[in-house]
Amino acid sequence: MDIYIPIFIFCLVATITPGPNNIMVMTSGLNHGIRKTVPHLVGIIIGFPTMVACIGLGLGAIFLKYPLLHQAIKICGIVYLLYLAWKIANAGNPEADSKLKEPFTFLQAAAFQWLNPKAWVIAIGAIATFTTVGNVEFQLATILLGFFSMGAISMTLWLLLGSSLKRLLHSQRELRIFNICMAILLALSDKNDLGIHTEYITDGIMKLAAKGVITNRNKGHKEGRMVASSAIGTQNLYEFLHDNPSIDFQPSDYVNDPGVIASHNKMVSMNVAMAMDLTGQVAADAFAYNHFSGVTGILDFVRGANQARGGKSIMMIPSTSNKGQKSRIVPMLDDMAVVVPRGDAHYVASEYGAVNLFG
Repeated sequence: MDIYIPIFIFCLVATITPGPNNIMVMTSGLNHGIRKTVPHLVGIIIGFPTMVACIGLGLGAIFLKYPLLHQAIKICGIVYLLYLAWKIANAGNPEADSKLKEPFTFLQAAAFQWLNPKAWVIAIGAIATFTTVGNVEFQLATILLGFFSMGAISMTLWLLLGSSLKRLLHSQRELRIFNICMAILLALSDKNDLGIHTEYITDGIMKLAAKGVITNRNKGHKEGRMVASSAIGTQNLYEFLHDNPSIDFQPSDYVNDPGVIASHNKMVSMNVAMAMDLTGQVAADAFAYNHFSGVTGILDFVRGANQARGGKSIMMIPSTSNKGQKSRIVPMLDDMAVVVPRGDAHYVASEYGAVNLFG
């Protein structure tokens, strides 16, 4: 009995904390519903313990002998994570290819475990911690039972969370914004020691902090603290913020000060453009002569990130609108307000790639 409790606690913590599987199941539950996400769910529940069993029965020794093989799988996993992030970002986009909107099948979800960076860390950690010479078979069986049972509970909860979010997202635009946020979180899920200086703190940022991806240890400015001027999200987010000494709320004239932004190490700003012309001018308005928002902090963060040591600003833009019939990249912005001047545009990324306009 002594071995069961620590193993099951380890399995519960490992499977319920945010990671690629959790984010993908939640997003699939939101976009496709519970019934269509069940094959994805079952693929994780069965696929991950199968991977753990293979490693425990000797496959791990192969990677110890040939570390380059493990490194190659890790690189493939990162590349595939980025592809999945792009797929999630387009899940709620009516203009996207229909293949990008399809939920994972059972086999796809099971096979993904071999490319999931978090899965490798958890699997190797569990085997190294809870197995000893002489009783490996019983201990490995207990670990597999723990991951199967706790994984089923955890993934089901994340699926139900995603499905329940439908009640909070009332328009296609809100769904699109949510999917883009989840895509960014998925792409960042295998990073570490990130720092946050932002206008808004959201649930996604809270989850990355809970996972240990965000530590704010190497920011270079107000290290150890997340700096923001606002927050919007669920009740869990507000409880996370309440009396949290690692959260530092400041007025907008401080958070959006380009000099303050530039004082961070390797500052990266990420913003979404509605349109861009061939000279590099960026617009953030939804339609011609229709302001999408008032004065924003986009330019503040673009200039601050560009001035930071090792920093960069990234403008993200879908290449077309109107179901692919109209380009968002135009010869000249003659009917939209310019938000980012051509001299400030740095990196621009679309579904077809990225370019550095600084040369």
